[in-house]
Amino acid sequence: MTSKTRLPTLIYQYVVVCIDEIDRSKGQKVGAKKMNTNDFKLDVSNELYKFIGDTYNTCINLRKVKNINIEQNGVLFSPRPQHHVMLIAPFGSFKSTLIKRLNEVTNGDVMTIDDVTKPSLLGTITNKGEYIQGMITKVGGKILAIDEWDSLRSEATECLLSPLENQRINRQMAFTVKDDIIVKNEFTDITVNGGRIDGRIQFTCIAMSMGFSMRKNVQYALGSRFRMIRLKVSESDMKKIIKGIGKFDFVDKNQTVENILVKQNAWSEYTDSVHNTLEEKLLYPPYDMLGYVNRSIHDGLRDAIGGLIIESPQKEYIINDSSELIKFNDNVIKQIAMYTIDLPTSTKFKEMIKRYPDKDYKFYCTELNISPKHYYRLRDEYESEKVMEENK
Repeated sequence: MTSKTRLPTLIYQYVVVCIDEIDRSKGQKVGAKKMNTNDFKLDVSNELYKFIGDTYNTCINLRKVKNINIEQNGVLFSPRPQHHVMLIAPFGSFKSTLIKRLNEVTNGDVMTIDDVTKPSLLGTITNKGEYIQGMITKVGGKILAIDEWDSLRSEATECLLSPLENQRINRQMAFTVKDDIIVKNEFTDITVNGGRIDGRIQFTCIAMSMGFSMRKNVQYALGSRFRMIRLKVSESDMKKIIKGIGKFDFVDKNQTVENILVKQNAWSEYTDSVHNTLEEKLLYPPYDMLGYVNRSIHDGLRDAIGGLIIESPQKEYIINDSSELIKFNDNVIKQIAMYTIDLPTSTKFKEMIKRYPDKDYKFYCTELNISPKHYYRLRDEYESEKVMEENK
């Protein structure tokens, strides 16, 4: 995709990564409405496999990275080094097979769960003062795979918030241990003292789900921990999947990487390029979801680091050239689209009319793919809400 190509606005006229092919000569998407090939020139089947391949290669090759430091106005900012991804697709669409393949590629470095409780995941202390080690303390430098995210009880998913983002455990238990315990290796450092379980675990998480809605506030934080890949799978797609058409080029060159330093000029130019694209293509999400833009930008950095490790494994890296980061901007834009793909049309309309109050109805009908009648109904609702808010 070049800057001259006018893409459909990914946030408001959503593009779902799918396996459908495009008939370029007729400018049509198979089984879908007519579309303009000047707007969307992608062999979506190959694009799908490349996007998934890039993402999982990043997961694989960053699992043993210890530190990422970004220069920002004389201060070093250290985001989480590891890359998490959630694949959302219906059953029968290669999700579990993908986990098996990743386990083969990484020589058994994938630990899979499909049911877990909070104590079994994070660890606990019994009424006899015994420490029961949680599964998450065993995945340092490895990959935790959650095969059926939908089946996990809410306490299990919510307790992953801190380990996924900050890579830490901080639990206060009702009982105390008889003796202090330390669980430590290169990527794990857990201390059990009294009734406290504290420490860090550096690990990568991949999750498979049949559905994940960002409409629920409780899911916002969880969703932001992952790069989401949503697949819209049709009947023809399932036929391709069962035949094994398409392959993922997974490469495992992972090794312990002590530090990656991103110089300020490279980081500034990279982030500016992402924001310029978002502004130019009308891609900004609603205000309450702008944090996902920054999350996606950091995941683009992780993509770049994964590429460097595959190309030339080293113990340390210094990134001076923004082009190393900018070449992954396409993945960043896709990720932002995936976060906001199931927002209600009314939410999208309210966000757009705040940003573009002078645009006429044709603009909104085109960008939101709605009828004039639908536009006027949304506008009336918006105006009514404004009046009510002003009269409070």
